[in-house]
Amino acid sequence: MTEYPASVRLATPSDAPALLYHVRSNIADNLDSIGFGQKTPIDEAKLKERILLGCNRIGGVIGVIESDDNEIIASTAIFASQPWWTDTWVLTQFWVYVDIDERKGTHHGDDLLQFAKWFREDRSVAAGYNIPLEMGVMTGNRVQAKIRWWRRHTDGMIGALFRVGG
Repeated sequence: MTEYPASVRLATPSDAPALLYHVRSNIADNLDSIGFGQKTPIDEAKLKERILLGCNRIGGVIGVIESDDNEIIASTAIFASQPWWTDTWVLTQFWVYVDIDERKGTHHGDDLLQFAKWFREDRSVAAGYNIPLEMGVMTGNRVQAKIRWWRRHTDGMIGALFRVGG
């Protein structure tokens, strides 16, 4: 079984305000690069609801890494869902984000991925069958470098995402 990374802890409801700020940074860092920009407003209620679900471990979890000052500097959210064609479950990583100032010289991304793998294995054991974890790159920034990183750390690509309009 994948070892639980010491630098990552499960988010709690008291983390919700800080996570909201952190996730807004993720959205701001990526929306313009994929062509959404100001055309797609953030639904604050929906964002808060998803963060609270993860913080309360309802249908998923959020893993966080904190700075020495106890500020959230990296996080990932993983939620369960069922594809339209089956009653079995899959896990989907909604985001993995490391603050821009915390990327160089750290292993936060590696630790968040290790957390995601640990969570997948834990849920697979509990369910009694292998639950896949789906992750992807949804940005226009450094796409090829990010794809290479994911290829090195996962079982490989299973498809691609394309868009028409926007």
